[in-house]
Amino acid sequence: MRTNLIQLACVGLLTAVAAEGFAGDPPRAVQTAALQKCAALAEAEIGPSAACFAAFAEAHPTSEYADLALFNAAVGFETTGADTAAVDAAKRLVQGYPQSQHVPGALLVWADTLEGRGEIEEAVRVRLQLVDRFPQSDDARDVMQAVVAWYAVTGDPKRLDAAADKYARNWPRDSEAAWVAATPILARERGCKVVRKRAPGWLKRWSWSDRSSDKVALRLGRCLAAGGDAKAAHKIFSKVVAAEGDGVLEARFRLAELQRSKPRPAPKAGDEAGGKEWVRLRIADASEDAKRYQSVMGHGGNAGDDGGLRWRLAAAVRLGQVYDDFAEELGALPVPQALAKDPAAAAVYQQAVDDQARPMRQKALETYVSVVTRAGAVAVYDEHIKIARARLAVLDPGAWPAPTGTPKLDTSEQPVGTDKEGTK
Repeated sequence: MRTNLIQLACVGLLTAVAAEGFAGDPPRAVQTAALQKCAALAEAEIGPSAACFAAFAEAHPTSEYADLALFNAAVGFETTGADTAAVDAAKRLVQGYPQSQHVPGALLVWADTLEGRGEIEEAVRVRLQLVDRFPQSDDARDVMQAVVAWYAVTGDPKRLDAAADKYARNWPRDSEAAWVAATPILARERGCKVVRKRAPGWLKRWSWSDRSSDKVALRLGRCLAAGGDAKAAHKIFSKVVAAEGDGVLEARFRLAELQRSKPRPAPKAGDEAGGKEWVRLRIADASEDAKRYQSVMGHGGNAGDDGGLRWRLAAAVRLGQVYDDFAEELGALPVPQALAKDPAAAAVYQQAVDDQARPMRQKALETYVSVVTRAGAVAVYDEHIKIARARLAVLDPGAWPAPTGTPKLDTSEQPVGTDKEGTK
């Protein structure tokens, strides 16, 4: 909105110093001629040009060009670093000519000048004037985003929330409205409680076309999942997957976690038919769970997803746990009542169960070894790698003794099934 002063000289519509010898404002032709002279000064030096415009506005406050002269003066003074004069000219325009089309530009000059000399709070207040008075102007949206960003930096949660919500209200159909509203809250350490309260409103207007929102969307989904709202979390993660953005692998992993089979109650002792049915159902469960995690492991991800390897490793650990848990559950099945009274028959039955569990344990072992080896090669150690390492120490302690010391966990990508922040 700030027009270059030299360009204005070419247009021939500007005003400058007052011509002497006229009662009241001089004729329009005289005014425009004087203003063209002010603009022409900018070709050599902007400072005198800005002073010329300011002098014209001072001498002829009722001129139809007074507001434009003040705007040019404010821009010129800001350009030359004359902060006090720039603020004065902008303030005179804003307060003296409230209906002028140049008020939004003057507010920007005013705010930018204040910010340049470190008066940030006052600059924010001036910017909010622009948003309130000219919500449909070209600059209002960008200004409001800047205000939200500033409050996010200062750590003022009350004003941050108010500014973010104001943005969402003023631009409800903006593709970034919900993202702007959610971002500062999700950035706070204990933001999940607020997120769960406001999520329904956000979800109604959330846009998934902007890949930059993936990180925020994933955090929102983690908060919802940790709070028990699996349905809303599923919707969030599904949208991220459909967008194929940078967060696609984490979203796929989170979906697999939400869809993971629930534990089935073990059959009662002596219930042979129930035991067989339980085995059948658990095989089906394990097969479906394995497919979900293998889908994450085999997905190519997105070129910008630098955390993709972490989620493939996390899915691999979960795949190992699918095999591992099934083997453990098989081994814990009660001996059928008909066989329990005969030690030899019970031993044969237990051996048969162990034979069924052994391939699962072997698959779990091989999966964990692959994960730990690959993670070591790229120096990744998070909660999932910790799980794999601990299970290796149980399944094959000779080759994989329990690690000594406590390596520092890398939580930067938070590849954890239950988001720790979501529990707050």
